[in-house]
Amino acid sequence: MYTHMLLPTDGSELCETAVRSGLRLAKSLGATVTVLHVVVDTGVAAGIGKAMRDETAGIHAAQEYLNRIGHDASRLGVPHTYFYVVGDSPAAEIVQVAENRRCDLIVMASHTRPALATLLVGSQTAQVLRQSKVPVLVYR
Repeated sequence: MYTHMLLPTDGSELCETAVRSGLRLAKSLGATVTVLHVVVDTGVAAGIGKAMRDETAGIHAAQEYLNRIGHDASRLGVPHTYFYVVGDSPAAEIVQVAENRRCDLIVMASHTRPALATLLVGSQTAQVLRQSKVPVLVYR
């Protein structure tokens, strides 16, 4: 059925739970997973100061988190790759990676947000649902 799943994560507790569920699903299907973390580019000019822009800290945290997920995938025997990208739109990066890596399912968490906030800004999950040609399984 599904052979290559994309598991995007922002490092939150809910995303971590969704990733673990995605790994178990992949194991049961004999699928490969790609785990993605998008480090959000703040758009603040370099040199402004560490207090306003600390992309290095975000990258370091992403690497540690992804290494931990990779260990979990290995322990379960799930073939996997993992990486991070830096971008200003997590949803766009997720959709692009899914297409470029030829994933046939995206498994991602949906953070519960007030309806007005979702309407005004749009959640990343809602944006992926609107933009992706790849099926999306939403974990809540």
